[in-house]
Amino acid sequence: MEKKIHLKIGVLLSVLAFFASCSTTQLKYTQIDLLRPAKVTFDAKIKRVLVVNDIPKLDYAKFEGDSVPYFCVASVTENLQMKSFFESVQLAKESTNGKLKKNFNLVKSLCKKYDVDAVIALNTITSGYDKERNDWEGYSALLIRLHTFWNVYTLDKRVPKELGFTDDFSWEMSLEDFDKLPKMEDAYIDATILTGSNVVERLIPSWEKQDRYFFTSKNKQMIKAMDEVAKKNWNKAISIWNEIVANKSSKPKQKFHAYNNLAISYEILGNINRAISYTDKAIELYSDAGVRGKKELKVFEDLLLYKDFLTDRKKEITLLKKQLANE
Repeated sequence: MEKKIHLKIGVLLSVLAFFASCSTTQLKYTQIDLLRPAKVTFDAKIKRVLVVNDIPKLDYAKFEGDSVPYFCVASVTENLQMKSFFESVQLAKESTNGKLKKNFNLVKSLCKKYDVDAVIALNTITSGYDKERNDWEGYSALLIRLHTFWNVYTLDKRVPKELGFTDDFSWEMSLEDFDKLPKMEDAYIDATILTGSNVVERLIPSWEKQDRYFFTSKNKQMIKAMDEVAKKNWNKAISIWNEIVANKSSKPKQKFHAYNNLAISYEILGNINRAISYTDKAIELYSDAGVRGKKELKVFEDLLLYKDFLTDRKKEITLLKKQLANE
């Protein structure tokens, strides 16, 4: 079964923006939307899921009733439904009061009752808060941290997948508006609703924004290549940059810039091996004295990190294919 996430593995390119510079070399920044894998991999046969509040009743006292756990599981349910990753997502009408982990028959009973393939259960919430007045910086704030712990149960595994997440939230006002900060009970409810949204971003593949940058300059070929990038004519841009690195008369710095641009382009096209190859070439070329410069040093340092990222990205793509059932 192909998951209904309707998202392409890879990146989406947004508008390019120039980095202001007085030199002939400029950095052209862009932001990409990168699909990242989830913290848990659901088998392709998991089509229908049930979300359950499995927090023991004794733990409710710290939240003045069960409203906080309820709002959390309700938020997870609603956000999973909006993502359309599963065919159906239901919220259990009853709480199971901490019984699921010790009673696999109850898991099977819930799956049969609601006609689902898996159960996502909230089993613990712990919290911390702080209300402060910062006279030095002139603001007041309410800070809340929530730790939520979840179990994912499937009919073919008696031992659940255990997950734990931490989310921080803050409300800031001026010092004179200290008394206008939200009431603690209201803040907790808002925080748990937002936590539910954050949890879903970890349960299924989600998009993440990241920055990338291209080198450009007054060199006619570099300008022409970036014109092609603006039109998303990647093959033409790549061809121009390859001409630069193949030209014996090209200066080392020009080649370094071209290698960087080639690496970014191939990542955007989804060819991670090529991206790694050109990243390696740029790193090797940096040893040439003619490449040195403030921008080049910054890019060189970033390229070392980028190489590690691309290596990990290859593993992520393999995992994404499994999570999206595209293998």
